[in-house]
Amino acid sequence: MKRILIMLLCIALPGTFAGCRAKTATEIETGSTVAQDQTAVTEEYIPIDATVSNVGSDKFEGEFIEIKPQCPPSYGVSFWLPTGWTYSGMQSDDDPTSDLVVSIRPEFPGTEGAITLQHMKGFGVCGTGLEQKDIVFNGHEAWQGFYDGNTLWSHIILKDPKDCVIINNAENWYEEYEEEINQILSTVEFVYYETNTPIAESAEIIIDSASFDIDDDGIIEDCKIADGPTSGLFTVVITASVNGTVKYKNTFNFAWGELSFGEQEDGSPCIIRERSQDQEPKTEYLPLSVQEGRIVIDGLDPTYEGYWGDSKWNYGLEKKTETDSDAQSPGTISSDSILEGVVSWANINLGLSQSKQNDMSALFNGDQAKALVSDHKAVMLEDGTIVGYCTYAVPQSVRSTEKGDVVYGDGVDFVDSLIKAEADQLGKESYINSGKERVFFIIADKNKINDFISFYMNSSEGNIPASDALYSYWKTARAKVYHSIDELAEASSVIVAGECVSAKAVYQMDNIYTLSEIRIIDVYKGNLTAGDIIQVVEMGGRDSYGEYSKHCFTDEKDFETLTYPDSYKVVCGADGFWPMKEGEQVLLFLGDTTGFLKDIDGTLYDIIGDYDGKLYLQSDGTYSRPSPSETDEYVFEEGNLTADTETLKKLMK
Repeated sequence: MKRILIMLLCIALPGTFAGCRAKTATEIETGSTVAQDQTAVTEEYIPIDATVSNVGSDKFEGEFIEIKPQCPPSYGVSFWLPTGWTYSGMQSDDDPTSDLVVSIRPEFPGTEGAITLQHMKGFGVCGTGLEQKDIVFNGHEAWQGFYDGNTLWSHIILKDPKDCVIINNAENWYEEYEEEINQILSTVEFVYYETNTPIAESAEIIIDSASFDIDDDGIIEDCKIADGPTSGLFTVVITASVNGTVKYKNTFNFAWGELSFGEQEDGSPCIIRERSQDQEPKTEYLPLSVQEGRIVIDGLDPTYEGYWGDSKWNYGLEKKTETDSDAQSPGTISSDSILEGVVSWANINLGLSQSKQNDMSALFNGDQAKALVSDHKAVMLEDGTIVGYCTYAVPQSVRSTEKGDVVYGDGVDFVDSLIKAEADQLGKESYINSGKERVFFIIADKNKINDFISFYMNSSEGNIPASDALYSYWKTARAKVYHSIDELAEASSVIVAGECVSAKAVYQMDNIYTLSEIRIIDVYKGNLTAGDIIQVVEMGGRDSYGEYSKHCFTDEKDFETLTYPDSYKVVCGADGFWPMKEGEQVLLFLGDTTGFLKDIDGTLYDIIGDYDGKLYLQSDGTYSRPSPSETDEYVFEEGNLTADTETLKKLMK
């Protein structure tokens, strides 16, 4: 299973992530010629955005290239491009950018392959014949990988920053251009862009700014009018902030005019617009206020003026109905009803009475808290458990993912850090479930918090699945996909049917793997005997959240923006396929990957095609490959790859 998760052929770019905007993936040209031999890309990728300069031209002849991610926070990359070389690239169309790929190679016609620089969330390697050694790459600790005893390196994976890799698909011309390749690599730097504002918005042009109480709550807000994101259409973004935190933000489509903040005769704020109408100058005073969490400008012509853009550009415009789960997320039940339900359940099932109304005013006392949280309530039980909720002053943003909606924003970050700090101070664990308008939290002892979480998830419409496990899987772009038994058999050195007698999580290079022991029942290929026990490694695994988070970096791409107790169960897989469990009977097509896991002695096998070569025993005696799924409850459908008795007998010949 010689494999790197992202294997680029020629300069074709992988399609691994679906994004937030539907666009056709096309490759851009930068420099001179780019080979046209490309593999079709079906996922949603967009061109990279590059800045070219001659900075550092005293070192090499060529150009300095800086490539930024479309949607930070994420990584971009910079490097020096020698004269006579070209580059091309793509990035995933999601927010934040999860995959950015740049391929570099000489302009010489017919040159295939590339040196590829890539940042990809969840990047990992596994494979037959893989050896890795520790190196230092431009001041960063890294792993350098070699396959099958080859002296030419296959990949370099940086340990920090994480998920940054260099892939060598230039074996056909590497030796000829080795000096220039080394020059390029010596200048490569992966750069973290922290701002949440996309690149197109970063060069903000301020039209006017002023400080006044826009919402009449007694707190002075810092307000500004800035150029909007459109060209041709005149749009402006109006924001109001407290201590640097945006409290209100709305974008408007205006008839053209010079805009500024001002006051009406009664002292209330307004927008002053000066424009020419029928060649006559005209000054308008447009009342400015805040209503239902959004900035309102009166006096606009509704036929062609008003709000512009989606929730990214506007706070408080979401339609709210009693049946809209986002309106009162998490759940449509009132906050007080949820709180009362949890307290009542704890009294009946855990014998815990309410101790007192927990006063959290000290935690929500500062200006930042007042700007981000409009209401809060908490109850303390007699054992010190605290349950409560906060209502956000401004609705938080929501991003749709394959695993559901992810809620994020300044309010989410603030409450999350506050509750975690309070739990740490009390020596307890915390659970935080944030919706768009409110957040529910629990602070409890380690041996009780799972019970509280379970009741909460089953009694309200929280935004995580009512499951006893957290499921997350990598999306991979594999170099080879196996569609038939014959293809798998040809690629395998060993084919066996057997039972998984043990399976445990192991960690290496910031990734989780499963090491299984398989007791062989039948041998169809290879020098093994029925009754032998062999070791098989797979990507992904099952462990507690506490152990997983110790060994692997976790973020909202893995398990949304929620906090879980250490005892919670985590299941990781690849492309919707999951590692083996104890007691399962399987047909395995295997390759030798001895030495891949550094701490494991003896012969080690891996599955051909990652999960392609793993079929499960069915009630009729055949073996079948499951369909990809969101959990490890397997689904077998008509048309899935199947091996029957006659097929297996043929493999033994």
